[in-house]
Amino acid sequence: MILTIGQGKKKYGFTLLELLAVIAIIGVLTSIILPTIGVVQRKAKSSKAETMIQSMSIAAKMFESDYGYAPLPAGFGGATHGKLLYDALGVRHPSSPAGDVGPYIEFKSKDLATSGNSYMVIDPWGTQYYYYGDDDGGVTGDAPWHNVFSFDMFSLGPDKTTSGNAGSGGSTEGTADDDINNWD
Repeated sequence: MILTIGQGKKKYGFTLLELLAVIAIIGVLTSIILPTIGVVQRKAKSSKAETMIQSMSIAAKMFESDYGYAPLPAGFGGATHGKLLYDALGVRHPSSPAGDVGPYIEFKSKDLATSGNSYMVIDPWGTQYYYYGDDDGGVTGDAPWHNVFSFDMFSLGPDKTTSGNAGSGGSTEGTADDDINNWD
């Protein structure tokens, strides 16, 4: 800080060097903190996806308890995976054979995307959750690959890809390192 004395008045101020030093310190601190924030955000999204899969798995088990079978697999009636999960778990079924049941889970609006005139359940990265269910106790051979006689559910994770072809129904789907699933 410079102190100038003249005419009986004191003037205080910062030199250019002092200002540059402060800006440099702020820059170094920012470069240290920003990457850490990114890591924390990625972990938070992964934790949210894990929690959603656990919650939807519990809801699907409640559905199975009411109906005697897991929610129908994707493709039934042309439904996508995310739409199927919303239609089976997120709405009330007043005229179902099991009586007035549902919703099994209440989805928040940030967990949904519009699909035509309906909703589909999406993961924190904006892609739908994938679901493969066993609708007939394994009779037709279309049972899931990991939770046989039940259902497989997974998110493609932050890279939005998997070691299999997403949506193809392959046994390697949901097994990439960053995929989040209900069988690990």
